[in-house]
Amino acid sequence: KKVDIYMVRDAAILSKKAGVPHFSLLSSKGSNANMWANDWKITHGLLYMKVKGDAEQAVIAQNFARCSIFRPGVLGREGESGGIMGK
Repeated sequence: KKVDIYMVRDAAILSKKAGVPHFSLLSSKGSNANMWANDWKITHGLLYMKVKGDAEQAVIAQNFARCSIFRPGVLGREGESGGIMGK
């Protein structure tokens, strides 16, 4: 949560204070701050969606003149082979 919510929130707050008019956030498909999730396991799938939704709400709360939130599906990593993202 420190990275996914609080650092995003703090970046948005500092950007707003610096007069940045447009904030962009890369989130995740299915993110939802209202989703039920528990903190018992860091790998809990619903917790990931909730945390991403909480981060979105933290950015929206700053009331930027313009705010873009991108929710891509599966993200691949450069150099990864095999699986659905294989070459």
